Amino acid sequence: MPNPDRLNVLLITADQYRGDFLGLHGHPVVRTPNLDALGTAGAWFPNAYSPVPICVPARYAIMTGQVPIRFGVRGNSGGDPSGGRVMPEEVPTLPTVFGEAGYATAAIGKMHFSPWREPHGFQTFVVSEEGRQGKDAGGDAYQAYLREVGWGGYERSHAIGNNDVHTSASPLPLEHYHTTWCARTTRRWIQDHVSRAGVDGRRGGAGGDEKPFFAWCSFTKPHSPYDPPEPFDRLYDPRTFPPPIGGPEDLEGLSPAYEQNRRTHFWDTLGPEQIQRARAFYAGNVTLIDHMIGELVETLRTLGVADRTVICFTADHGDLLGDHGLFFKSNFFRGAWHVPFVLYAPSRLEGHGRAERFVATQDVYPTLLSLAGVPLPKGTIIDGQVLTEDLDGGPPTIFGSVGGGPSGRGPVPQGSSRRGPVRGTGSDGGAAIEGMVHGARGRRWSYAIHPHGAYEALYDLQADPDERHNLASTFRGGEEAHAALRDMRAQLEAWLATLGDTTALDDTGHLRLDPSAHGWEPAPAPRVGLGLRPY
Repeated sequence: MPNPDRLNVLLITADQYRGDFLGLHGHPVVRTPNLDALGTAGAWFPNAYSPVPICVPARYAIMTGQVPIRFGVRGNSGGDPSGGRVMPEEVPTLPTVFGEAGYATAAIGKMHFSPWREPHGFQTFVVSEEGRQGKDAGGDAYQAYLREVGWGGYERSHAIGNNDVHTSASPLPLEHYHTTWCARTTRRWIQDHVSRAGVDGRRGGAGGDEKPFFAWCSFTKPHSPYDPPEPFDRLYDPRTFPPPIGGPEDLEGLSPAYEQNRRTHFWDTLGPEQIQRARAFYAGNVTLIDHMIGELVETLRTLGVADRTVICFTADHGDLLGDHGLFFKSNFFRGAWHVPFVLYAPSRLEGHGRAERFVATQDVYPTLLSLAGVPLPKGTIIDGQVLTEDLDGGPPTIFGSVGGGPSGRGPVPQGSSRRGPVRGTGSDGGAAIEGMVHGARGRRWSYAIHPHGAYEALYDLQADPDERHNLASTFRGGEEAHAALRDMRAQLEAWLATLGDTTALDDTGHLRLDPSAHGWEPAPAPRVGLGLRPY
C-alpha cells in the first residue's frame, strides 16, 4: 500500500546549464529570482559537479546513483538516442524504485536515453529529443505537438546541428517554444494526478489515486544553439554582458585535444562579438527556464501540494561559453562540469541556504529517495551520498552495497569526504585512450589529465581561480604544487579503482598513459570557406 506520508518529488533539470549562471552564485547580470528563492528557502550547493560532463552518461548518473563507467559508459559514443549503449537491466533506476514504492512517475522533456523511446521505469514518458531520432516515423511528443499547432518542423528551425555555436531568436512564439511546452506539459500532468488524488495530494475520492508522484521535468535549454524566443532574446545586451574567462592562449602547453576541438567545431573562426552574443542569448534562455520554474512552483501552491513536494534543480553538465577559447563540455575546466544544484524539501530541508559541501550529480538518486522516505534498494551499489546528512562538508555517509552485507565497492579512496575533491572521467572517443580525460577538484587545487600524451594540468584555485596558469610543468608551481599533483592523481586512480575501471587503469592500478604521444598534431582545420560547415 502507498504510504500517505511520503512526499511528492519534482526533479527539474536543464541541459548544459553552467553552475555560475545563477543569481545565488553571485552572477552580476543573469536574473534567476525563482531559483534564488528556492535555494534560500531550502539549500543551494555552489560546489556541485557532474562526474561525467557528457550528455548521455551524465543523465545515467542521475538515473542510477552510480558513476556510469561502472557499466561501461564514459561518453556519448554508442549511446546516442538512435540506439546503442543502455543502462544495465540489473541496476534499478530512480523511477523504478519510486514506482515500486507506490509512486506515480512521469518523465517530460529531453531524456537523452538509449534507445530514445525506452522509458527505463517511467510510467508516463512524454519525450522530446530535438530531432535526434533520425527518420524514426512519427517523431517525438514535442514534434507531434508542433504539428498540431501549425508549427510542424520547427523543432530544428535553425537547420544546423545541435552542437554548433549559433545565435538567433527562435521563430517559434514563446507559447510553443520547447521550454514553455515542457513546463506546461509537466504542470498539466501534475494537475491531472492531484485531481485524481484529492485536494491535498494524499486522499482520493471514489476511485481516487492515493499515490504520491515523482515527476522529472527536463528542459532542452540552454543547450546550443542559442535561440531564445522573443522577448528573452533581448533580455541581455551582448555589448555589456560579462566576457568569457581568458582565451585560447590559456591552452598553451595543454593537450592538443583542445585545439582539435576548436578546429572541428570552428570555434577558432568566432569573433568576440559572436561569442558575446552567444553568452547573452544563453543567459536569455536561463532566465526563461527560471520563469517556467516559477510557474511550476506556483502550480504546486495552487494545487495545495507545495508543502508536500520536494523540488530539486540541477543539470547534466555545463557550457564553457568561450572560456579559454572553448565552448560546450567534455573536459574538466570549471565551466564544463560545474552545475547548479538547488534543493528544497518542506519540513525536511528548509532555510539552510548556502551549503558548502561538494556535490556530484549521482547524489540526486539517494538524496531524493531519502527525502521522500523511500528506502534505497537492497544489494545495489550506490556511488552517491545523501546530501542532507552532511550539508556543510563534514564526514559523509558513503554507500556501497546498500541494505547490509559487504560494500562490494572495494576500499573507499583516501580523501573521499565531500570536503573535496570531486572526481570525474569522460571520453569523446569511446573507450580509446585517445579520447579519455580525467579530472579532480577540491577547495585548493583543480587537476586534469589526458592519457593520450600524458598531458597534466594543475591550477592553484587560491591564486588562480579562473584556471589560466597550469602549474603541472616541471618548471612551475614548486614542490607544494607537485605534491598536490601527485596526491590528486593518486586519489583519482583510487577512485577509478573503486569503480572497477580496468579500461583507464593498468594491472598495477595506475592510469594507462601514452607519454610517447606527447606533442601529437591535431587534425588540420576543414577546408571550407569562411569557417562554414559544408552542408
